[in-house]
Amino acid sequence: MDEPKIDLIRSEELEEIAEELIKEEPSLCLLRASDLKIVCLESDRSKKKDNKIVFADCEPVPEKFKWATEAQFMITLYTPNISFFDAKKKKILVFRELLKIIPGKKENEFVIRDFDVNDFSEIIKRYGVRWYEEPTLFDEEK
Repeated sequence: MDEPKIDLIRSEELEEIAEELIKEEPSLCLLRASDLKIVCLESDRSKKKDNKIVFADCEPVPEKFKWATEAQFMITLYTPNISFFDAKKKKILVFRELLKIIPGKKENEFVIRDFDVNDFSEIIKRYGVRWYEEPTLFDEEK
């Protein structure tokens, strides 16, 4: 009998990237000022939505996982879909997912916003629309 595939695994590497971005990126200052906790996962499954490859998701931690983490949000990267990403592209991807977490209407509430090109103009300005295919500003970092 074949061993079942592991679908999700927690990634300390991605969590460190997220923490670094939250600490350093001005556009994430509201996350920095909050006590919000984010868990980062890698999935060994690919994902598509509307016939397009999905690189990552950001969502509130589902009820079924709340026993395992104190985090309020989780970022999942779909490893088969980003197998060609280097560390710099993964960093941009985590940044893009963090930008989806915005303040809600209630005090100390955060929600996920839908992807909108206007909302993610910072990614487009800094790295281009096709940041996942082309060289970016991060590519010039040592």
